Amino acid sequence: MAKKHYKSLKARGEEHKKDPKTTSCIWSHKDYGGKKGWSTHPCHYQNNGFEESKGGRSGKYVPSQARVDEVNASRKELRESAAAEYRQEVNKAREEVSRYQELRASGEKLAKRDNFRSFVANGRLMQLTTKAREFLQKHILGYGQPLHRLSLNKEAWHVAHVLDESLVTKEYLGGQGYVQARKNGVKQPVNFAPEWHEQRLGSWYPYEHEYHHIIPKGALKYELLDRPQNTPIERRVSVVWESKWNMHNGGNIVLLAENPVIAKIINLPAHCPWGATGHALYSDMVEAHLRQLANQVEADLSEAGEPHEVEKIAGDELRKGLNALSLKLYNQIITNKVLLS
Repeated sequence: MAKKHYKSLKARGEEHKKDPKTTSCIWSHKDYGGKKGWSTHPCHYQNNGFEESKGGRSGKYVPSQARVDEVNASRKELRESAAAEYRQEVNKAREEVSRYQELRASGEKLAKRDNFRSFVANGRLMQLTTKAREFLQKHILGYGQPLHRLSLNKEAWHVAHVLDESLVTKEYLGGQGYVQARKNGVKQPVNFAPEWHEQRLGSWYPYEHEYHHIIPKGALKYELLDRPQNTPIERRVSVVWESKWNMHNGGNIVLLAENPVIAKIINLPAHCPWGATGHALYSDMVEAHLRQLANQVEADLSEAGEPHEVEKIAGDELRKGLNALSLKLYNQIITNKVLLS
């Protein structure tokens, strides 16, 4: 095998930018082609998720009237229980910080990603313990304002719903939202619109939401490339490249609410509620699945044959495995079998 065949992950990333439509992508980037190219760029994960969500998945985001009525009838109880939920989040953050402290005290050397998680955990605990009022206020407004919109417009939460100009008011959008719409020339806001969409208000509209990567980049890169393996990194990069799998494809993206009350109404898990900056338990679970795929890549690369051809075959199998895993995890998410907090 000629050495020129093998390229670094960084070099492959540069190649991908030149030909994004036919090459693999496991990179986070936002150069989507600007105003002219964003709607067809294969790596615009928000737009890919938006298209998936307004298509066959749209029914999942129509709020249950029974759940809406239940929440509206228990507004007082929800406000009273918010403080208890907040304390639970603080305790969870303390436990996570303590876990990393104990690992360090034991003399165990933390992996690079665990060092990062430890840094994030410390930052989150500091925020939670110093900004309690802000967190509680955001939590209550996070479901209160969207529910008010729903009382004014039965399609207020429907994916891709185009708001009638008559409802572009301070009452419907809130003071800041109304000013934002006027300032940015958004005349008919579109629900859940992705970045670059001319009628986008932001990730807060119609409620706080996130386009979640079902197989996250961190887990993907760690298991397939960073975790020590017998096979040289150059060959593993080659397999990922030959897979032609784009982690931003619509099948690997799911639209989720951030506020747990909203999430309960649409019967989907909340994504990083209470200002969480990650979902370590979910990522760990995904990594366990990816480890099996990484082990299969190792086995495939041990097969006899011309190295490049072997890598192509391994890449084809990896693409199939990643698509199957993404679908499996998606089904677990929409049936509330996993948490993303």
